[in-house]
Amino acid sequence: MDSRPKFLGSFFRAVGDAIDRRGLRAIFPIWLVLGLVIGAAVAWYMPSIFWADERWGVATTVYTGLLAFDGLLLALGWGAFSKIYEILSTGWFAAFLRRNNLLSDHLLYVQIVHATLVVSALSSGCGLLTIFFSLPIWADKIILAGAVGLSLYALIKALSAMSMMNDLIWELAHSDRDEKGHVRPVPSAKQNDS
Repeated sequence: MDSRPKFLGSFFRAVGDAIDRRGLRAIFPIWLVLGLVIGAAVAWYMPSIFWADERWGVATTVYTGLLAFDGLLLALGWGAFSKIYEILSTGWFAAFLRRNNLLSDHLLYVQIVHATLVVSALSSGCGLLTIFFSLPIWADKIILAGAVGLSLYALIKALSAMSMMNDLIWELAHSDRDEKGHVRPVPSAKQNDS
């Protein structure tokens, strides 16, 4: 039995494949950049009273809200992950994915989404802790921009995990294995009537 491919090896292979198929734009993290730009705008236009040491309560509420949001995304992601793992471990479907070198790509994607959700929650938690430090305003703004940006990116990744789960459910429901263990489409009702 082959051992599971290591994360970095799978990641760099997937990046190389993406560049070969679609060029450099395939690896440009547009949603992450967009989230960070929105986070920077939020931090830039935040009223100056937000950054005052005497107003820790407001900043604490904002970071606690971000942390709760990230926690909900993590729970949402885990719900999708459990169904994805269930589908990927279905005997004949897992054999099909392995045979076509798709299993490691699916597992890599789940790892990337999970890491994104965890990093987002950690950034919100760190932001909450840094409220109590006497940091310069520019550092506080960078921390808030990062926390907001990563939370938005985590939302995109959680939604993509749900989309992956739905796609796998669809593929599993619309495929059937033949006597040789190969996957083929399930005949539609119209085909069965003729």
